[in-house]
Amino acid sequence: MTVVGSRVTLIPIFVLGLVVQAIVVMLAYSKSAIASGDLISLLVKLLAVYAVHFAVIIGCIFAQRHTARPAQVSMIAFLLALTLSLIWNALLVWRSVIFGMAAYDVSVEDSVTRLLTYMDSISSAGSWLVAGVLAFFFTK
Repeated sequence: MTVVGSRVTLIPIFVLGLVVQAIVVMLAYSKSAIASGDLISLLVKLLAVYAVHFAVIIGCIFAQRHTARPAQVSMIAFLLALTLSLIWNALLVWRSVIFGMAAYDVSVEDSVTRLLTYMDSISSAGSWLVAGVLAFFFTK
């Protein structure tokens, strides 16, 4: 597996994680389940949660020099990176989806505050899952 191939696989995981959660939040707002202030709070939180990860990805892409031969990486390293990236994003996405589903079911009790607290806790406690992965694959 090349570094470029690894990057092409890892980048969409983070993009889709952010986009799916943003869509869920916007759908909750369109259903009038949350106020406009809550929409802004949730979108700002999502951007903050993904900010460092995207900064590493984008910064390293722009800073890299073109090499004649793409570097190879271990398949084990790639599979571990893929697994950890999927886990980190799944931990965030599933909770946002549950929140979005609550907007369509009044019997389910959920709140913006609970989702924001969850995002704060999980993103900071779980960032170790992907920090090394991104540094390894995007600084080569």
